[in-house]
Amino acid sequence: MEQPIVTQQELDALLTTLGSYRPRRRATGRLSITLYDFRDAFNLSAHQVNEVARDCERLGRVLNRTLGVYLNGPVTIEYQALNRMKSEQYIGALPDDGIVTVLPLVPYAPPALLHVDTTVLYTALEMMMGGSARAPEIPRREPTPLEITLLQALAKEVMATWQSTTRFTGRLLGQVGDIYYRPATVNVHNRHEWVLCASYRVQIASQEGFATLALPCATMRELLKPPANQQLDAAAARRRLKQSLLDCPVSVAATLGHTRLSSQQLAALAPGQVIKISAPPRLPRRAIAVSVAGIVKFTAASGVQDGHLAVQIIAPAPGSD
Repeated sequence: MEQPIVTQQELDALLTTLGSYRPRRRATGRLSITLYDFRDAFNLSAHQVNEVARDCERLGRVLNRTLGVYLNGPVTIEYQALNRMKSEQYIGALPDDGIVTVLPLVPYAPPALLHVDTTVLYTALEMMMGGSARAPEIPRREPTPLEITLLQALAKEVMATWQSTTRFTGRLLGQVGDIYYRPATVNVHNRHEWVLCASYRVQIASQEGFATLALPCATMRELLKPPANQQLDAAAARRRLKQSLLDCPVSVAATLGHTRLSSQQLAALAPGQVIKISAPPRLPRRAIAVSVAGIVKFTAASGVQDGHLAVQIIAPAPGSD
């Protein structure tokens, strides 16, 4: 087993030392130091994990259609769960009968790993070569150059679907790296890094199996950062919100007064009758209430302008903001 560069005991001792340190005040001002948490360096918040889970669930749902068209056959991919674990735990839990494809996501960051059971994978290869959807004979050997080319094309289709459906559109590299026949031989970036493992149940034609997608937390944290051109300060965001609200239409109504009639009185109304009305509550007598979106906001006086009935705003209505 590969030994870690720094043990957990050494990290705890270092954190204890840093935690007991108190910066001294300098003549030029206060020294501000932010402690670096080695144990939580690449952790994601619950909200970020939920975002990744929704992205993985959406990927499986869309792959049902895109891979079905690509393979010209029935494909069912069902998202199951998203679990957090170390890379060495993920690699150690993979079955031997599977193929692992390396998927670089962003430059200079740990890549994702896609593992698919050979049962469904070689069924897909059989369909890509124009064969039937029957269960193929699973070879116990390294993939041939032709099979590797087909596996890369299949992985590129998965990446193209991911790029078109994810919130990271335009930020994924969309590349396909090395393909490993044995999971134990996978050359991972760091076996002690944290990954988010999305698991799927896969059925291609009549063959069933499983697939997993391991996403390094360090890489996902980088992807979850908003682009620099979208990082607006609070004042700019408020200005944009205010401008968008100013463009929204609202209903404005002027109410002369109110009255209450019974059903019998309402049925007895006839042309020429006079209905007594009272001013809206809390408003001066003979004042007209002006409502905005159904809420009384102003008092007004009636009049005529350019031959049309009109009202003139006098003051804010009592109790309005």
